[in-house]
Amino acid sequence: MIQVHINPTHLENIRFGYSPLLELAFSFHTLLSPKVHADHDDWSEKARRALHGYSFPYLEALISSPYYLADIVTPTPRSASPGTFEAQLNDLRNTPPSVIRRDVETVVAYTSQTGQPPAVPKTLPIQQEFLVNPHEAVGCLIEELVVYWRLALAPTWSKSRAVLEQDILYRAREGALRGISHTLGTLTPRVEYHRFTLTIHKPHRGPFARTEYTLSDEAFYLVPSLFKACDGVSWQLETDLSPMIIYGARGQGLWRRSKLPEPEKQLIQAFGVSRARVLLALRTPITTMELGRRLGIAGSSISQHLKRLRAAGLVESHRSGQYVYYQLTRRGDTLLTVFETAD
Repeated sequence: MIQVHINPTHLENIRFGYSPLLELAFSFHTLLSPKVHADHDDWSEKARRALHGYSFPYLEALISSPYYLADIVTPTPRSASPGTFEAQLNDLRNTPPSVIRRDVETVVAYTSQTGQPPAVPKTLPIQQEFLVNPHEAVGCLIEELVVYWRLALAPTWSKSRAVLEQDILYRAREGALRGISHTLGTLTPRVEYHRFTLTIHKPHRGPFARTEYTLSDEAFYLVPSLFKACDGVSWQLETDLSPMIIYGARGQGLWRRSKLPEPEKQLIQAFGVSRARVLLALRTPITTMELGRRLGIAGSSISQHLKRLRAAGLVESHRSGQYVYYQLTRRGDTLLTVFETAD
């Protein structure tokens, strides 16, 4: 169990954001895991096919421990709009050698303590290269990151980004309506908030394990990720970057949802078959084109359903790049919950 002590200033300085490079690191960590979470099974299968024949030794050297991912590849967002993946690579390229060495030494300490062969022998030479020639090693790392991003994440990034942005909008709206204390307490079942203390119900293992933190008076970030399970949580509190807590984004099962659920009889009686199916599909942000394709409904009919559902305050839209995504409002979420819990 970890306790994070904050103060009223922190509550005022809480920010939301997401990080393309952090998503890359967590996705690679997912592929290294012996058991992939069900929410990511479809994505991981496609990613493994796309990455077949490629190796990423420099990236693996920074993510070889199950308990610590190097901070240089999991940067805290600078704002709610983190910029491009390319901009983050430029920041990584300019990382001071002392920071690179510190992160790699921490990875080595964690990996050595857990002692998980063959990962340790395989990654030690590359980790040594980071320590001896940090800038040259980071250059090799960036080459790997570009290839991995292009093959594994770029094909789905517009949809992924929309889910992350929708999560941030949802949390911000909840915070405005019910207070930031409510938001902190509902990020994940593993996090509780009470009287300026965040309690993370997860063991902290490793040579530098701590069970208590007191934050300084700076921006504190809450960061959604598609590669954390809905009950998952990670944190980055001892760093030169702003502190952050990383949690599973709402709708993070988007890669698995190849088949949409069928609506309950009561929901069909209230809204009709087509509109009930649209409501269920909108639990995850989706475009009208994708919605029509998955439901087998004509685009004109989808537009009419969305128009009526928006007029009822059940659906909202959000633009991400050239796409417009639709999802349920808080009222829409509540409505479906009522039908699901009804006898």
